[in-house]
Amino acid sequence: MKTIILMRHSHAIADNPAFSDHERPLTANGKALASSTAELLANLATPSRILCSSATRTQETAEIVAAKMARCAQPESFDALYLASAGGYLNVAAEHLTGSDDTVLVVGHNPGIASLIATWADDHLRVPPATAAIFLVDIDNWQSLTIAGKFIPELSGLITEGCRVH
Repeated sequence: MKTIILMRHSHAIADNPAFSDHERPLTANGKALASSTAELLANLATPSRILCSSATRTQETAEIVAAKMARCAQPESFDALYLASAGGYLNVAAEHLTGSDDTVLVVGHNPGIASLIATWADDHLRVPPATAAIFLVDIDNWQSLTIAGKFIPELSGLITEGCRVH
């Protein structure tokens, strides 16, 4: 059994010509919301690995989460996760995670991360910034994530808008 936490980055600066989309940092409110989500998440699961997009806002979100957790690995950023599709998140996880990684956090962007969360939860969930969905997956290795029908994910926790709702 493995645990995968899928998280959307927190609120980022919008419509500012000083930043490209890739470089947009979190707002002050975004940092506070990411911190609230991280505190709730710390009581539910501690990831041994954190994978995130190479975008500034996802890296900052992942760093805030890592700082709130004891014995948590530092985030690893991947260009392939920048605006990835749902399948793109699974491909990066399958490629970079090992059998010893039992609990992982993947921080990404909408619409890909929201699509994956909704598909796995089998529900049309709203996924606002800093939402984290915790799934249990009955797999032996992360490569199984890319095999359709190989597993049925179970939503075991949902944190949205700074509150635990599931």
